[in-house]
Amino acid sequence: MTFTLTIDWLVYLYWLLEHYVFVYSLELRVRSHYEYYERIAALNKDCTKSVVVPLPVKQQVDTPLQVTLTELDSKAEELVSELQLELRNTENQLVDDEVVYVMENYEPELEDEIIYSHIEDELSFNEAPEEMEIEDCIDINDFNDEDCPSAPVGYTTFASAKIADYTDGAQSWVVTVIGMEDSYIHVSDGKRAWVNLGEDANKLNNGDVVALNVIRNGKEITVENVFLLETDATSEYIIPDEEIYYNQEHQIAI
Repeated sequence: MTFTLTIDWLVYLYWLLEHYVFVYSLELRVRSHYEYYERIAALNKDCTKSVVVPLPVKQQVDTPLQVTLTELDSKAEELVSELQLELRNTENQLVDDEVVYVMENYEPELEDEIIYSHIEDELSFNEAPEEMEIEDCIDINDFNDEDCPSAPVGYTTFASAKIADYTDGAQSWVVTVIGMEDSYIHVSDGKRAWVNLGEDANKLNNGDVVALNVIRNGKEITVENVFLLETDATSEYIIPDEEIYYNQEHQIAI
């Protein structure tokens, strides 16, 4: 009887051998894990016995707690004086912060109403005599027109908006400087506003015409760039490089 091994039989024998080896190795692996965990459980077994030990009861003290006051030494007195000085400095700092907060939250659009209310409180209004004519009377509008300069002439192309427009976003103003206070300048283009220029405020003078690139968000105004368009500075303040140009312009004006 002859037995012929074909390729199919070889594949089948290989599969049986591989399956036997896999099952045998898996059984060895499970047995080793089981023995390992048995040893771990034997090592972690608690062989101690619990013993209840009574705790001693503390005796209650009926005597009241006494506090002894001692006099302050020189170091303690110095510490108290330093704390008092620091408290006074803190109060002064709070006052300064309140002033800065008021300046940052200044509302230029309410300035007309504030001036009007101050004048109304200081002046007493009486009925005009019959012989006084109406044109002789001074109106509050005359005060506002005189105190608030009109918009600069000749620079309308530089302006994309005015203060009175109250539009939010990036915009350009052409304004005249009418007042200064520390890092703030008071500007007007027919409507007044306070803006914070920081250190650049020292480079400007009253009467200067400037172009401001600002970002307006409600009552908050942030200045991005400042361009000087016209200044009232005389020849006493010009640099030597500008002297020739100034003299030529002066001769033409004469």
